[in-house]
Amino acid sequence: MKGIITIIIIIIIIAVGFFLLQDGTTEDAGTVTNEMTTEETGDTADMIVEDEDTALDTTAEVIVVTYTSSAFSPKDIAVSAGQTVRFVNESSGNMWVASDEHPTHTVLPEFDNKESVGNGENYEFVFTETGEWNYHNHVNPSAVGTVTVE
Repeated sequence: MKGIITIIIIIIIIAVGFFLLQDGTTEDAGTVTNEMTTEETGDTADMIVEDEDTALDTTAEVIVVTYTSSAFSPKDIAVSAGQTVRFVNESSGNMWVASDEHPTHTVLPEFDNKESVGNGENYEFVFTETGEWNYHNHVNPSAVGTVTVE
């Protein structure tokens, strides 16, 4: 009986380890183009992000941040209270957006997707509490950013 329990525990540990280490490792560096749909009209517009210093239209109802296999872009943004930020996964792996501290996500616990999303999927969060909120990709904790809510 002890042998069966030990085998089950080992399988669970391997499964959890695989899930936590799963990330995309191949992604072209360069210009990333995002398709964004405006909430009011339903029209589509392309937003091209070339680097982290690209000007961000904070008057838009939805702010788009993309994730490639290694980083968020733009990494640091400032939004108004009540604005929605859409995190779009353009990597070949999974993305799980969550507030710091890793792995507990206790800085702003409600800002935690609580699951990973795959390529082409997204996670949206409406920031209502003012402050500076650091975040990371739980699947790849070295990918970080900051949302400043004014």
